Amino acid sequence: MSGSTIRQSHPAGTSRTSLSPDEEALNLLEVAGLPLLKRVAPLVAALASLILIAWLIRRALRP
Repeated sequence: MSGSTIRQSHPAGTSRTSLSPDEEALNLLEVAGLPLLKRVAPLVAALASLILIAWLIRRALRP
């Protein structure tokens, strides 16, 4: 294809606009923060409980 160009057509009445980076950005913390927190909170609580229990057992076994 010497010297020919490929043109993309758009539907009538529409034009392509480029969004600024701020408009394109998706804040995942706002979108998925609460559901993620609901899944992570029990895991963090269980881990903290295990650490506390292990610490109490070690403390009780010391002479």
